[in-house]
Amino acid sequence: MSPNDWRCGRDFVFDSGEIAKTVARRGLLALEIEVDPGGDVREIWDVVGQAKALGARCVSIVGDEPMGHAEVLDLVSRICSLRMQVAMFTDGAGMSAEVARFLLANEVRVILRLASGRAGLRKQLTEPGGHCGGLPEAFRSLRDAGYPARNGVLGVSVIVGAENYAELPSFWRWLREEDLEPHFELPKAPVNGARSWQSPVRAHELHSMLRVLAESDRSFGGLEWLPQPPIAGSACVRNRVSCFVTASGSVMPCQGVRISIGSVREKSLAELLRESEILQDLRDFADTIRGPCVDCEQFGRCHGCRGTAFRLTGDYLASDPLCWRNADRQAEIECLPCGVAGVVPHQKPMRLVETLVSIGERNAVVELVVPEDGPFIAASGVLERAAYPEIVAQAAAAWNGFKSRRHDGLPRGYLLGIKRFRFDGAARAGDRLVVSLFKVARFGDFGIMEGKVSKGTHVLARGEIKVWHENPRQTQGRRFPSDRESVVSGVSAPPELPTG
Repeated sequence: MSPNDWRCGRDFVFDSGEIAKTVARRGLLALEIEVDPGGDVREIWDVVGQAKALGARCVSIVGDEPMGHAEVLDLVSRICSLRMQVAMFTDGAGMSAEVARFLLANEVRVILRLASGRAGLRKQLTEPGGHCGGLPEAFRSLRDAGYPARNGVLGVSVIVGAENYAELPSFWRWLREEDLEPHFELPKAPVNGARSWQSPVRAHELHSMLRVLAESDRSFGGLEWLPQPPIAGSACVRNRVSCFVTASGSVMPCQGVRISIGSVREKSLAELLRESEILQDLRDFADTIRGPCVDCEQFGRCHGCRGTAFRLTGDYLASDPLCWRNADRQAEIECLPCGVAGVVPHQKPMRLVETLVSIGERNAVVELVVPEDGPFIAASGVLERAAYPEIVAQAAAAWNGFKSRRHDGLPRGYLLGIKRFRFDGAARAGDRLVVSLFKVARFGDFGIMEGKVSKGTHVLARGEIKVWHENPRQTQGRRFPSDRESVVSGVSAPPELPTG
């Protein structure tokens, strides 16, 4: 792989020119699909067809264990009939001699998931439900079928951890000698607090190991690559030219950035890619990523692992906390939830919102505790109705301010209008409130937000605001058609409220 080529995750290599063209037209070069043997393969087939129309040439099939299921093998045949390449990640279960021959005949790239080259450690590190015991048989079946071959790449995927760290240099060299493709990925943060089945490795140890692997390739076959996260020998651009579709139809930037941008059961893949703000942010990473990554000499070619950044910080645009280049600058990597004092221009007592909790696809969540005193507290201690639109507007300002943190100064913003607000209850001093925002539409720097203010499970107020927010990146304006708009337009007539 040349220095100007990029690998899309662990699968296929694309040159920088076609990546730039694909980003510009909001297309695809690859697709990752999750296959559930009990799911509807016809739905997946339809999604693959849509991806093909968007320019995708490659499909990676992932899942609990799709091998040996006739529907999945039929799907492989159909994908190949479109002249698209297929990569299949497998634990080896169901890899019979017949299946192996079928895969080679269809030129499928087979990637065996392997925690270790040692059987005992492999069993120890296999997650519940895994099938590490079938790996030797699977490897033998693939070898007997003719893998690896010019038309059939055989690879091994390994997650780096403290348990297998010492063996990896020799394991890497053995894979190269056997003409097997190594896919060594740096550690991933567990999803939603789940247990990690491998202990983390310190940043400097990761750097040291990648340097050893790079030198091994240089001396073994003259292969040149730069040690950088998240994959040994490659940068990862999958969330610029690829997307991940789950078995339930949700579309996500990649397997690491598990934020749904919508469902293929509700909209076409082209619509979802075109309308997604998250995907646009990731495509424009050179202008959007925040923190010490921006100062790295590799920035522009490497942007760390977006999945790791999201899982550890709650922010898909944060700098990668596990990169060794950021080891001494962890304090500069912001995490969600975070206080809003530095991201909104309001000062106490006018600042009502307190914490930006999360950011998703055209939505955000902000929290506050109703103050004991202030300009919006009545003598009875009840929060006045006029405060609710202001709370929603400040929540929107916090969202925009956080996303603009990379740029100097706070972006300017104005509340331009209030519409269709209705109320159902009241909050008192000391109550904790949650503000849920949804961006209904955006026209350049103008936006329409739907906001809900809740106490517990009860919605106290909801309505629309129109805002102008300065965008330091001067992003082109676009409208997001949404079925939620029919809900917004059906809200009862707005109460009489001040608009400034």
